[in-house]
Amino acid sequence: MLPAALQPFTVSSGRLTFRFVQGEAAPAAVPIAIGSLTGQVFAAPSVPWLRVTPAGLGVSGTMTVSVDPSTLPPGVHQGSIRLTPSTGDATKVDVTLTVLAPAPILSAVSPVLVPIGTDDTEITLRGSGLTNKTTVQIATVPWLLSPVRFVDASTLRFTLPKPYFSAETNHSITVQNPDSAMSKPVSVAVGRSAPAIAPKGIVSAASFAGDVISPGEIITIFGENFEAGMRVNFDGIQATPLYITPKQLSVTVPYGRAGARETNVIVEMDFDRRSVPEKIAVWPARPAVFTANSSGQGQGAVLNQDGSVNSTANPATKGSVIVFYATGGGELSGDRLALPVKVFIDGIESEVLYAGVAPGLVSGSLQINVRVPDRASKGGVILRVGERESQEGVLVALKE
Repeated sequence: MLPAALQPFTVSSGRLTFRFVQGEAAPAAVPIAIGSLTGQVFAAPSVPWLRVTPAGLGVSGTMTVSVDPSTLPPGVHQGSIRLTPSTGDATKVDVTLTVLAPAPILSAVSPVLVPIGTDDTEITLRGSGLTNKTTVQIATVPWLLSPVRFVDASTLRFTLPKPYFSAETNHSITVQNPDSAMSKPVSVAVGRSAPAIAPKGIVSAASFAGDVISPGEIITIFGENFEAGMRVNFDGIQATPLYITPKQLSVTVPYGRAGARETNVIVEMDFDRRSVPEKIAVWPARPAVFTANSSGQGQGAVLNQDGSVNSTANPATKGSVIVFYATGGGELSGDRLALPVKVFIDGIESEVLYAGVAPGLVSGSLQINVRVPDRASKGGVILRVGERESQEGVLVALKE
């Protein structure tokens, strides 16, 4: 057994590594534990950028190693710390310091979204600090499948081949200059396009008037990228469309928006696939009468007293009761409209027998039963609910 004075001391680490990006804070200091000392041990750095405190220990303890990279160029720098005990052999701790230049900046990528199944697609990266030696990484793997074209210090271009668009995913893209840090990533999504509401694309399903909606009103929304399963969000109140096509859907405004002055309308599948919110005013009522040709003008969607469809070939008799259909009447009181209702045929106020929910039809559909005035002739119909009136140009066919 060796005498105590000759027993070797121990060091907790034989190699230390540091990383420093120019312009950022210096790396944190690292402690190393010195054990089994029977005498003093002295630390001697091999290079000026290494620091050790304290420079000597008299008993077991901890030394702290730090680096000062402020004067070093980018690259990998090697150094060591020689630890010499008062008795016995010295040992060495190797130190590696990697100095990196500031990362180039990626601020944008185009396109941001690529549909599934797309062919080879050129990707444009925009930022600053780019050079003709800048490399591109996809998910941190260097890109080698197609050339990276340097346009200028703010633009790079390369082509992603078709197999990269075979399934829904996100491709994380970074760039790096020689001896620089890695940039922050940008992402190219592969999937289905987000829905988009067309400008002025929210209108009454009956009159096609825009700019305003009302509680319980059936509206039509025009736009792009609509698909089955999407919902319409009215400031957190979700509604299921009555029908949906890629460029058009219809939905009933929730009665829960009663009392609001405006609301944000969003078409969404989930949190990641949402249209830009479209803010629109909310009125207590915005009545509109449905027409036979769904244009908002001309022959109304009207039934005669015997239940037959009203038309020029089958006109209503004066004094008889007709039924027409509308939407946008605002809040309900039971199955009736809560606001006052008036109907004018040829400007003549007509007797309203019923104004409320249309039995058997979708939410928001209204049925108005009214008696045709004896003095009516041309058959122009206007529905007034509260302070608002329906569109002009809707007609009921009347017998002479």
